[in-house]
Amino acid sequence: MRTTHTWRGAFDNDALDALHALGFGQEPEGTDWESRVNAHSLGWVCAHRGGELVGFVNVVWDGGVHAFLLDTVTHPRLQRTGVGLLAL
Repeated sequence: MRTTHTWRGAFDNDALDALHALGFGQEPEGTDWESRVNAHSLGWVCAHRGGELVGFVNVVWDGGVHAFLLDTVTHPRLQRTGVGLLAL
């Protein structure tokens, strides 16, 4: 199955919260990711496979010339398969 990567792609808050929890070994926190990335990010990349959100990376910036990656996560069953590498 093909994975698609989308710059500033649409995502569901609950799906990203669940993916983040899986990737970091914690319980979902109910984070409003949409508000967070829209307020603080230059952009983000979503990886979808078969309609499922399987990867995410947040590109945060200082409003000037510096940006860095946060919240990089790939679904555990797809780690080490190149899903995250293709997003960069």
